[in-house]
Amino acid sequence: MNGTALDEEEVLLCQRYDIPFLQKPFVAEELLGALEAIMLNSESIRTAAG
Repeated sequence: MNGTALDEEEVLLCQRYDIPFLQKPFVAEELLGALEAIMLNSESIRTAAG
């Protein structure tokens, strides 16, 4: 999360590596969604690694 806007390169890196990014201010639902995305992504990585 950040209080300033991302530049184009940072946006592309977040998209490329599927990194959720929250722009301040955000609401609780946005934070929960980002945390769920991180948890789902880490579970799929663990499953693939076997």
